[in-house]
Amino acid sequence: MRRHLLLWGLLSSAGAAAQDLTAYRTLAYTLDRAAAQVGRDPAAAKAELDRADAALSVLGPTLPGGEQGALASNLRSTVTQAHSALSRTPAEVQAHVLLARGLLRRALYDQALDSLQPQPGPANDTAALRLLGRELGLQGEALAALSLQARLGERDTVRWQVQRVAAGKVRAALQGTGPEQPRTVNYLALTRASSWFALVREPGRESTPPLGVPQFDRALRQVSGGDQTGLAQSLTDLQAGAADLERRLAAGAPAPSSQAVPPAGESPNAQEPPVPGTTPGMGTTSGTSTSAQNLDAVYAALARALTASGHGDPAQARATLAQVTPLLSEVPPAVRAAPAFAQFGRDVQTMQRRTGLRPDDVQALIATLGSAERQAAGQATAGSDGFAAGASRALGGGVRAWLGLGLAALCLLPLYLLRLAFGGSNVYWRSIWAGLLTLTLPLLLSGTFGLLAWLGDLLDLPLLRGAVNLTLSQGAGGLLLRGLLSAAGLALLAYGFWGLCQQFGLLGRRTVPGPVSRPPSRYTQHDLDWDEEL
Repeated sequence: MRRHLLLWGLLSSAGAAAQDLTAYRTLAYTLDRAAAQVGRDPAAAKAELDRADAALSVLGPTLPGGEQGALASNLRSTVTQAHSALSRTPAEVQAHVLLARGLLRRALYDQALDSLQPQPGPANDTAALRLLGRELGLQGEALAALSLQARLGERDTVRWQVQRVAAGKVRAALQGTGPEQPRTVNYLALTRASSWFALVREPGRESTPPLGVPQFDRALRQVSGGDQTGLAQSLTDLQAGAADLERRLAAGAPAPSSQAVPPAGESPNAQEPPVPGTTPGMGTTSGTSTSAQNLDAVYAALARALTASGHGDPAQARATLAQVTPLLSEVPPAVRAAPAFAQFGRDVQTMQRRTGLRPDDVQALIATLGSAERQAAGQATAGSDGFAAGASRALGGGVRAWLGLGLAALCLLPLYLLRLAFGGSNVYWRSIWAGLLTLTLPLLLSGTFGLLAWLGDLLDLPLLRGAVNLTLSQGAGGLLLRGLLSAAGLALLAYGFWGLCQQFGLLGRRTVPGPVSRPPSRYTQHDLDWDEEL
């Protein structure tokens, strides 16, 4: 543990880099999911940590120092130790996740602050800064106030606002500690406080009593060693130091720059965001509005994935679904608490890895998210949505491709037997055969081109991947063609059976056009093959 806490000093000396924020969100989300699931489902936690490894491989090259730099190396080491801790206790996994999240937030903090220019302008309101604000739990007016100060070029004010919120989180984490608390509670609370302290720690910053890495390190060693007497004094000092640090930050607000002029149409009244747990004012309405906007963003990403899959581009659809994962932690709490939402999160992860992604797979995701919304509102859900989602999970990807090919092959069997039994000399039997072929053509196309498209996606062959557009199941155009083929097939069948009924006298009088010259036969007239033209 001590080695991990000393990483803060290593990190604070690294310069900022333009991180891949999508990979950052994915890594943060998967780490949080692993910490949440490790106590009740270790297998799911392991799967989330595997996804965290994949996200870190994408994020690593964009971190300060690159993939071989100290930050990327420390993150990989922390995630690896979280993997190893799966065989021990959930608390160890959660502690390593907290340390990794602290490393990520500090790197994001450095990037957001270093990108701020002293000149006012909208370019200062970067995506990294907004993401940092959401990491701090800011929403609505509080997040807007932070963005406003950035646009005004008030770098010192932005730093002060971020550190003030982080100091509040350090104090809040330490409030949950005490010698009477279980060892695991103290261990996790101290780790959480130290991870937030990474945003506050600066050279020369003082507090009384002192608050820093040595104090956290000593308290953690006392927790691990069972030194209750020493732990009680250390926790008291840490709590007092956190409270003093928060007071010093609140009293040390930087003076606004005389050159800062609010951009046109914006009000300078909102100067500081409220600190969670200390200062009221973070409006419920604005927070709910932000959460609703995040839910709308999830729906928008799903719609883009649906469009991409409908155009025969499953690779783009999967990339778009990857953008959904980081947004899941930002949807309204009532929706997150719905039973269908947990399944939705798992299905999104599954579809991100599915080869041969089809539009109905994405439609099943949208239906599941809609069910979560209805559950959050206390409304009944449609059973068909759950059935569709289950079918998508069980029969998607390669299973669907090979099953479609098998059904297409079965379609050929009755056509072959019909031709073999009755031949092709009778125009009406030929019409019936053509009608059956026309009716089964959509299934033949779906099976053949569906398998080719799946192989094209599996082997990354764009030409084959586009064959899915010939399956007549990609959109409204395919529905129209299926309708026309069905009408044509039914017309051919009706004509064929009408002709046979005419031949057997079931519809009007049977007529013989004229004598037919036939070679001598051992069969009587009564034994004539009824397939022959009479």
